[in-house]
Amino acid sequence: MGVCVNRIGTLRSSPYKLRSSAIWSRITEENNALRADRGLRKLRKLLPDLGDSHPPTEARFIYLRKVEAEAGDQGEDEIEEYRKATASIMPTVLAALAKGNEFGAADYIIKSRGDALGWDAPLLYARGELYRQRANPRDLATARGFFEQASTRPDAPAEAWRGLGLTAIRLGDATAGRTALSEYIKRAPDAIDAKSIKLLLEN
Repeated sequence: MGVCVNRIGTLRSSPYKLRSSAIWSRITEENNALRADRGLRKLRKLLPDLGDSHPPTEARFIYLRKVEAEAGDQGEDEIEEYRKATASIMPTVLAALAKGNEFGAADYIIKSRGDALGWDAPLLYARGELYRQRANPRDLATARGFFEQASTRPDAPAEAWRGLGLTAIRLGDATAGRTALSEYIKRAPDAIDAKSIKLLLEN
């Protein structure tokens, strides 16, 4: 208990806003999104079992939220600094999420970052690619919307036009699809799939 009190004291002395409860909340939400993909029930465990070595996630969330409420809305968020610090690794992280088989968890992670830090073009592209690859009914139309949003921004990756072109063609809009794919080749002439995209444009 003394260790816990010391840690709470450290939290309260931090120059940053206390947001620990949000971490536990997101862990629960991400886990539930993953479980939903697998057809499993959501986790709702508030009371600990005798064999548990730590309190369950929801109990931590409730306790930390109480501490945060007592501290008030003081301190800094440093959102921009966090964005800059993580920018270099995000393309790798987002690509891995889009290629995985855990749609719900991946979509939750992408959406939560966008809602918290703002939607930039790479994030919009990643969400579009996630929907394009799942390709359930209406997913292609949803993906096309994200690719269109990404392509209008100055930080848009070339791949946004590839995704836009491929989804447009799949949706029966060949003219818009070919235009977008041509723009992709122009922006990324040495892309790994450049030859296959050029063949597609020639047919």
